Amino acid sequence: SKYAFLGSLRSAAQIVSYEIAMGFTLVGVLMCANSLNLGRIVIGQTGGFWQWYFIPLFPLFVVYFISAVAETNR
Repeated sequence: SKYAFLGSLRSAAQIVSYEIAMGFTLVGVLMCANSLNLGRIVIGQTGGFWQWYFIPLFPLFVVYFISAVAETNR
């Protein structure tokens, strides 16, 4: 049926759009760390609570959380 096919295309496009939003949140972390190396990202956060990337990246956490919940269709 063509309607089932259109529904599957809509579902695939929805999943891809949420994956793009989740990918951009990862790019934000990489930009704060100025490195693609996971070890350097961890070392950059060793200075205590105020050195963590939690505070400046909180809006990206919200985007990631909403994308994760929306992707599970909850």
